[in-house]
Amino acid sequence: MRNKVGALVTVIAILILTPGLILADQGDHPKKYGIELQLGGGVYSMGDINDYIPEPGFIDPRYVGSDEDDIFFGTQFGLGITYRQMDKFGWSFGYNKLTAGIPVVFEQKYRRNAYYQGTSESWVEQTISGSELYFMPTWFWPWKKNREIIFSVGPAVYSATLDRSVSIIRSEGSAANPAGSFADAKGMSLGLSIIGGVEFPLNKDFWLTVQVGGRFANVGKLIYEDDQDVEHTIYKNSASNSTLGVDFTGVFLKCSIRTYFKPSSEWRSPKR
Repeated sequence: MRNKVGALVTVIAILILTPGLILADQGDHPKKYGIELQLGGGVYSMGDINDYIPEPGFIDPRYVGSDEDDIFFGTQFGLGITYRQMDKFGWSFGYNKLTAGIPVVFEQKYRRNAYYQGTSESWVEQTISGSELYFMPTWFWPWKKNREIIFSVGPAVYSATLDRSVSIIRSEGSAANPAGSFADAKGMSLGLSIIGGVEFPLNKDFWLTVQVGGRFANVGKLIYEDDQDVEHTIYKNSASNSTLGVDFTGVFLKCSIRTYFKPSSEWRSPKR
């Protein structure tokens, strides 16, 4: 299923990029180059991560209770480059670091505590991070007072890293069971990003962009190496043959400070 979705995303991306390439050859327009710093946040799907349990009964309300810490949102920060070869068309390239939660040092551990029969204390702790490398055709439409409406859509490459620590304390005097623990499990996939927003001039050199977007970004397979350098694939749980996915799919809001290098801040296409 995921292979079919990936193929569909690729076809959509090609269909989107082709009109942009054709438009880019029309007319003689001054070029404009820009760079931006971007910061934002949004919601993540993270179904497989939130649903993970090391064994049946780990999260079970029939017993004493549980304390669940799920991943529903995260932050993003990065660097973008804009190349405008027409007044209403250009290209956006960039990189974003994706993190779960609102971290202090750009990562946050998600911990689930469980208390059920036969145990004194049990928990699962997970740390998730990722990245987004995008390449999108971008359209610009002039708006009032030098503002512009921006729309971008195109493919992106997503990567994810997952660390997990599992501790299950059986009964008095028994040791912790580390089954399911690993570090530095990594994966990569192709996705799709769609963004729309507005660019506001702050002064003659800098612009503020406010954008809302959505992404399809499910990294559906992760692999890690053990102490003997043997590779292992991460599965949803011990009883499943399906691989675990780190799913950054969702909607997001980001703000950017952008500056253009050339020509001047009054750049626009020649009047017709």
